[in-house]
Amino acid sequence: MGFTYNSATGKFEKTGGGGQQLTDAQKNDSALKRAASSAGISPQQVLYGTDKQSVAARKTYEKIKANQAGSSTPYGTAKGSAGEMSLAKGAGSDERQWIGRTGPSAPTEPVVPTTGQSAIDAAWAALYDEAAVYRQTYGEEPPSAWWSARTSQIESMQKRFDAADKASAASSAAAAKAKAEAEAKELERQRKIKGGREAEAFLRQQADTRKADMLKRVAELYDPLKTKTDEDLARTLQAASDAYDAAEGQVRAAGEDFTKGFTPSKAYSEIPLSTYTTAENPLLAALQQQGAGTGEVSAATEAANQFMAQQSALEKWAAGQLNVGQQNYDTAVQQAARGGLAAALQGLAGRRADVKTGIQQQFADALSKIEQERTAATSDVDKTIAEIIAEADKTRAETTAEYGNLPKENEAAKVAAKKKKGAAAIAGIKANIEGR
Repeated sequence: MGFTYNSATGKFEKTGGGGQQLTDAQKNDSALKRAASSAGISPQQVLYGTDKQSVAARKTYEKIKANQAGSSTPYGTAKGSAGEMSLAKGAGSDERQWIGRTGPSAPTEPVVPTTGQSAIDAAWAALYDEAAVYRQTYGEEPPSAWWSARTSQIESMQKRFDAADKASAASSAAAAKAKAEAEAKELERQRKIKGGREAEAFLRQQADTRKADMLKRVAELYDPLKTKTDEDLARTLQAASDAYDAAEGQVRAAGEDFTKGFTPSKAYSEIPLSTYTTAENPLLAALQQQGAGTGEVSAATEAANQFMAQQSALEKWAAGQLNVGQQNYDTAVQQAARGGLAAALQGLAGRRADVKTGIQQQFADALSKIEQERTAATSDVDKTIAEIIAEADKTRAETTAEYGNLPKENEAAKVAAKKKKGAAAIAGIKANIEGR
């Protein structure tokens, strides 16, 4: 079973018998050769093949034959330099032309490719058309010289096209390779940028995390020290205050005990004093009995009584003086006791203030030292964090300097620049409006 092209119907029809051999007409069929050449298969496959490629080539063959039937219908004969040749009527035109040739007066026909494999296939088709005219005119196959003169040019065109196509393929392959390499290089660049950005982000995250952790450790070390020092200061001040309160209490108690136990002296206030008198002189009575004069005796007695009275008065005066002296002494002793008590209390109060000031100063020095050490530790933390941040800045700068920015970073920078420019423009407009 095979297929034969029916020019009347413009379709392939099944033929009986196995029919794998081509007829002379089929062997010289330009449309069949073009379809086979385009598909890269044999003419037999175009006519008799059942695979998809053969079926597609067969459809192409039908189209070519249909075009040839519409554009190269025989239209009579004409004498040429090589003899009489058949003419064809051009589609859409009444002008006659030599089949397979073109010129200024060529009729309007389907566009014939001028470049590429399609142009070469069109040249072969034109040659086969011309050969068909030759056979129709002379009733024989064109001679070898005739074929050689015409096929050499087409073959040269094919060679040039193949060479150009190969060069184009090589160029396309090189371009594709270059593109792939450029894309791979760009991906590698972006990968390195991302790696740098991730390293930078890690360092900045470490700066935040480590700073919080290090400051926490500093606080855990020095906060308890400060708290304990404050507590020790309060306890020491309370102990000193309690000690001085006790001392003042003891001094006051001693003063009160002295006052309570002091008894004013009465050594000279209740001294029994004698009142001296002179006994009556017996001589006075004897003289009176005798009737003698008593004047001298009475005068002597009176003088003795006066002396005795004076002696008693002297003793009373001396006792009074002694009593006043004793009372003054008692008063002086009491005053001295009170003065000593006041002095002792005053000395304790002054010493209390001195001791309190000294304690506070000592603990203030201790707290100051703790604060200085804490400040130094915090400064070390800040220094360490600053070094980490500096390393992050360095990483970003080196990454950017060596590999540039990511596309999205460039876009973000452009947007930021536009916003900045727009803000500056708005500020300038406002300034101009306010300045009017």
